[in-house]
Amino acid sequence: MVKDMTMKIRQCFHAITISMLWLLLLPTAFAEESAWPARDPAQPIVGRWEEYSANSVIDFFPDGTLHAYSPVAGATGRWRIDQNSILTLTMLVQGEQLTFQGKAAFIGEEEMEWALDEEGTVKHRRFEQPLPPGFRP
Repeated sequence: MVKDMTMKIRQCFHAITISMLWLLLLPTAFAEESAWPARDPAQPIVGRWEEYSANSVIDFFPDGTLHAYSPVAGATGRWRIDQNSILTLTMLVQGEQLTFQGKAAFIGEEEMEWALDEEGTVKHRRFEQPLPPGFRP
């Protein structure tokens, strides 16, 4: 009898422990994206940007990493800006490493132009909201 009672207490404790773990993990289980980076006055590029001419959003993080999103595919990579405002992005897109480089110019705090050698000028605007439906991280 005592053995059965001990076993039931253990089973109950086990069930409560699993339920508590599930409640702790539940909010992250269905997360579609991490929070986008907050603006940083020391690094004006840090934050979430939307490209004007393409259906894409890119997050620039303070540690030099980036996440790019679009309805077609997502990408991860690294960014850096040198003393001459040359912005370099190195990204892994569907298994292929791509590098883009060009002069970045900030227009106030809300817009950025990036003059690329081959693609011309790419314009971005701040985009401080969740990803649009259908975008892939």
